[in-house]
Amino acid sequence: LVALNRGLRAYEDRLTAIIPSGTITASRLAQSILIACEQNPRLLGCSMDSLFLAAMTAANLGLVVDGVTGQGYIIGYGRREGLPRAQFQPGYKGLITLAARSGWIMHATEIRAKDNYQIIEGTENPRIEHFLTQMSVEKRGDIIGVYAVARSLHYPPVWRWMELDTLLGVKARSPAIVKGAPTPWNTDFPAMALKTAIVWLGKRLPLDL
Repeated sequence: LVALNRGLRAYEDRLTAIIPSGTITASRLAQSILIACEQNPRLLGCSMDSLFLAAMTAANLGLVVDGVTGQGYIIGYGRREGLPRAQFQPGYKGLITLAARSGWIMHATEIRAKDNYQIIEGTENPRIEHFLTQMSVEKRGDIIGVYAVARSLHYPPVWRWMELDTLLGVKARSPAIVKGAPTPWNTDFPAMALKTAIVWLGKRLPLDL
């Protein structure tokens, strides 16, 4: 951890140069990376160059990676040869933050078995109508799908619906699931489902998130 801290301090000028103005500071980013490694010591087994590359990626997006705020995470991936490599992954709250900086307000919501909802497709006013008559998760039942919505002052609303089978397919193809490694898909499925809907919705927006 001491070596990583020393290396991040040496990288501070490079991080500052690529961090978007008005977002985070290099010192805050470095601190968030140290916190992530303290919470998950296995990350310290990753190659140092991959940790620095993950830091550069997070800096370029202006997102912290402590895992507490939901902005972003550092994930370690094993290799057949050499040290495991660290990679930066934005959380769904980080994706929402990036969209907001570009003038979009995004949110994602899960639909559960006992919710009252209607999905209206077609050429005239396509939309999702979702009514919650029971607010507790226990009373609403299991997740059957999620949807994400993006709104802007300059464009009509954009939305994306994903049913449970599609989400389970995304989960099954994730590298961690394939390798049998620990993953939020197993420990926090709702959050990963919401993130997936946000990611897929981002592909429909007229901007590069």
